[in-house]
Amino acid sequence: MATVRAFDRIVCAGTQPDLTLVLDLVPRLSLQRAQGRQSERKSNQERFELQGMRFHKRVRTGYLAIARKEARRVKVVHASGPVAEVQAEIRKLVDTFLARRLNRLSRK
Repeated sequence: MATVRAFDRIVCAGTQPDLTLVLDLVPRLSLQRAQGRQSERKSNQERFELQGMRFHKRVRTGYLAIARKEARRVKVVHASGPVAEVQAEIRKLVDTFLARRLNRLSRK
């Protein structure tokens, strides 16, 4: 959890997004996908991919804990399916968020 919070502080620099999407994928599959991308680009493993399975499991657990704690703001997208399905779920979540935001603004 401390690692995830540290990432959050670095990336967000004291701000908090109104909507955060967590693309959830079991670490084994996410590392396989990363390795596939690296092979396609003929590049070396990135720093995060070199951290090992235990690290990735802990990071995933941390992000899912944040999503449970901040369910109004953080939405989990199950990313193991086909790209089109993941994309459709992301669009649905973003469209719902924007519609609610527009509704709140129009009431003011």
